[in-house]
Amino acid sequence: MSPGRSPARDAVAVLAWRLGLGPLLGRRVLLLTTRDGSEGRRRTVLPYRSAGGTIYLLARDPDTGWRRDLAARPDATIQAAPGPRGVTARAVTAPAEASGAAGLFARRPPADLIALEPTGRPTPPMTPPGLVWLWPALAALLALRAVIRGRRR
Repeated sequence: MSPGRSPARDAVAVLAWRLGLGPLLGRRVLLLTTRDGSEGRRRTVLPYRSAGGTIYLLARDPDTGWRRDLAARPDATIQAAPGPRGVTARAVTAPAEASGAAGLFARRPPADLIALEPTGRPTPPMTPPGLVWLWPALAALLALRAVIRGRRR
């Protein structure tokens, strides 16, 4: 795991996506779903920048799970503010593109840059917002609590 990365923070961010808060989070970070070596899915939350329809990621540590996954199978799914989409990853090697993409990030010099471009090939399934139902359930419970408290007074 790279410095500054926290599995707990990623777990909270994935939970927020499942609760339907992805459009709020997706303006600064994306949820990357890759296929890991055991045919499972790995979900990683990463900051990103975009330019000209390409999404760029900074990859400081070459030994992270998501980098190994993309090296083995470059097709992935991202979820960001515009919505989910299938992408293919590639390393940014052209000097002009690397220079332009590096300028999108405040930190310099960047480590490796990974470009994610739209693809029509099959990609891992997205993380569905399957816990959105909790919001109305929570609202109903709070309303019920208010009614019960009102009767006690």
